[in-house]
Amino acid sequence: MKDHLNDGNDYSEKIKETDASEQLEKKSLEKLWDAFDLLDQESFEVTKEETLADGLFFKSLEREFRMEGLSEQEKIVPADYTSPAVRDEEGRLYYGQIELDKLTDKALENISGDLVNEIPQWSKQLEQNSCAVNAQRFVINSLKDTNYSEAELIQAAREMNIYHDYGTVPADVGKLAEAYGLECEKIENSSLEELERIHDAGGKTIVTINSLKLAYPDLFGFYRADHAVQVVGVDRNDPNDVRVILNDPGREDGAGLSVPVDVFMKTWDTGNRFVAAV
Repeated sequence: MKDHLNDGNDYSEKIKETDASEQLEKKSLEKLWDAFDLLDQESFEVTKEETLADGLFFKSLEREFRMEGLSEQEKIVPADYTSPAVRDEEGRLYYGQIELDKLTDKALENISGDLVNEIPQWSKQLEQNSCAVNAQRFVINSLKDTNYSEAELIQAAREMNIYHDYGTVPADVGKLAEAYGLECEKIENSSLEELERIHDAGGKTIVTINSLKLAYPDLFGFYRADHAVQVVGVDRNDPNDVRVILNDPGREDGAGLSVPVDVFMKTWDTGNRFVAAV
């Protein structure tokens, strides 16, 4: 009998332990839901990417998945609206260029940015090291609907002491655009998706790259960014062949360059993935 009573006491203790465990679990869940409620408060810090393009992140997701389920005949590929890329005897790459007259509305759905209006802003830079000035000219004229010449902006940049014979330092990229009434945010360690979010929000992007690495992407060695270009858009029409569209002021063929994403990332890495978002 004594042993039987002990078994009963043990059973009662187990019930108490179970109740205590359930109470603890209930309190933990209540605290968890309280924490989730805090996330909805206005005082919660908004992340940088939401600030750049509030609510527009899904545009890039749509671009990534829009081509799924289409037959091969229905798919649009960069070759449909891009001139062929060639490599010369020395190994220099001449990338294909976007042919605006071949771009369809359907193709544009899967490309961030405003290629139709941005690519015609391109011109070859006037001076050896005026790439950042001219890239900002593309952006200023596009956003302000102006027609400043590069010579005018070079003069202005010299007077502001942000352009020298050796060029423009990354910290000063974007200051010329600010002087002409635009806002600029500088970001390091950026990403392709962040460029797309900026474009989706109506912004323009200037990045620093290594020009030699762009021309000869297979070169081995350590290279530092020495050049500024405008990223006009990111082309996701072919998920297996993503392209980054550049307006490169340093090349004769620099208008609407269609650069494979792996090559772009290699040359962008040389500048710590810096971007001036205007």
